[in-house]
Amino acid sequence: MGDAMGPIVSLADVVHRWPGHSGFRLCIDTFELARGQTALILGESGSGKSTLLSMICGTISARQGEVTLDGCPLSRMSPAARDRLRGETVGVIFQQFNLLPFGSVADNILLPLRFAPTRRTKVGTPRQAVETICGALGLSDVSLNQRVGALSVGQQQRVAVARALIGQPPLIVADEPTSALDYAHQSAFLDLLFDQVRSTGAALLMVSHDARIATRFDRVVEMSEITKASELRR
Repeated sequence: MGDAMGPIVSLADVVHRWPGHSGFRLCIDTFELARGQTALILGESGSGKSTLLSMICGTISARQGEVTLDGCPLSRMSPAARDRLRGETVGVIFQQFNLLPFGSVADNILLPLRFAPTRRTKVGTPRQAVETICGALGLSDVSLNQRVGALSVGQQQRVAVARALIGQPPLIVADEPTSALDYAHQSAFLDLLFDQVRSTGAALLMVSHDARIATRFDRVVEMSEITKASELRR
């Protein structure tokens, strides 16, 4: 993709405004995430955490400034090119999982590879790759042909992680993935996630409001540290 030696993510002088919400804008002077680094961004609800992730993934565009993903400045790319870059570079774990409930476990996990040919070449035999990653995530007892909607919440969460990890993207982005878990289940989930991230060498960028998980990360950043507080308002 881009510069293999530079940061996997960088933002400089970024401003985003929401259409129809003239009193609310998110301004970020600078932020970088190194390759292979794990970072947690802490902030309360409404602080702009999810918007930040959306700008990094290229699903929304900054009104000014530059967001660079894997060495590629997103503002200079067409929407189709941004979609291709995101598919190859980023594995996303959504807060609500965003699985296809009537699709099988295997179909859900393999879905990103339809849009990411480079990631597809890394998996060898797709079915075998799914079996391997499910085994690593404690899903060995789940049929790959089973409908995802019939799984428990914890199992669905692990399928969502497997989908993000398949094909070894260099960046995993997680939006409040532990918000619905109690402490014991949260800890077990994070153990699995960190084991898998480290095994592939991916960077991990997670946003959360829960400071209890901060000790697990290489780096912890408060949203207030990277935003211009006087300009983050509503």
